[in-house]
Amino acid sequence: MIGWTEIDEPMLYYGVRWANKHKSTEDLWTHYFTSSTHVKEFRKKHGDPNLIQIFEHNTKEEAIAVEDKFLIDHVLNGTKEVWLNKRLTGTTSKFGMTGLTHSKESREKISKGLKDKIPWNKGKTGVQVAWNKGMTGYYTHTDEAKAKISKAGMGHSVSKEARGKISKAMSIRVISTETLERMSESAKKSYADRKRKGLILPLPKRITSEETKAKLSKAGMGRVVSKETRAKISKANTGKSRNIGRIVSKETRAKISKSLMGHQVSKESREKMSKSKLKNRNAIKVS
Repeated sequence: MIGWTEIDEPMLYYGVRWANKHKSTEDLWTHYFTSSTHVKEFRKKHGDPNLIQIFEHNTKEEAIAVEDKFLIDHVLNGTKEVWLNKRLTGTTSKFGMTGLTHSKESREKISKGLKDKIPWNKGKTGVQVAWNKGMTGYYTHTDEAKAKISKAGMGHSVSKEARGKISKAMSIRVISTETLERMSESAKKSYADRKRKGLILPLPKRITSEETKAKLSKAGMGRVVSKETRAKISKANTGKSRNIGRIVSKETRAKISKSLMGHQVSKESREKMSKSKLKNRNAIKVS
């Protein structure tokens, strides 16, 4: 077991090794630095671990069994966020339901959800060909499939209790900088690939109907931004240059000028603007 316990966010890793070419006490972190890519990336950023512990076992099977039990007890059912372990020994899948069992209530929900559903291979015999065999690129749902998905989701609502659980689970989730960078690179690569294949289409110009405008206006009427919220917005915008130093092209200035031609500000609006400016001046004098 190795660990970085002297950093702001301590991390640990538990592993097993049976192909030692050196004594176990002389192998770990001298010749062998684990096979985990997560440990490798973490080491690049934080250096060598300050905690190194070695536990010896009589057989390979015993070592794997002890590790699996340890990971299930301490990682899966314990403080998962402080461990770099992502899988059990010898598996390619993540923890998932390993070491866990569905509750009676959960089993009943699964059973209820599967009732009246006809298996895709019912009545068929022999080896079945995968529906996506030979397909390449990105799969797009047919209009019929989209309609079915839409109909299945209609009326579905997430309960307040469920939303609370989701919110709580996401609030303690910690995504490392390395993971965020990998996610970003993956998204960029995916986008570039889709664009190259002509799957990224320009968005149509959005036109808001008069009815929608009226609804938006009505929804915003009487809305008051609290003092606390205004302070947060002010703090978030502090130091931002916004349009300072921005050069507006001649073409853009012409468009702005054309759009303002014939525009008249009502007497009521002018009074509001005047009152707002006076208020700001007084605030500056006081501060």
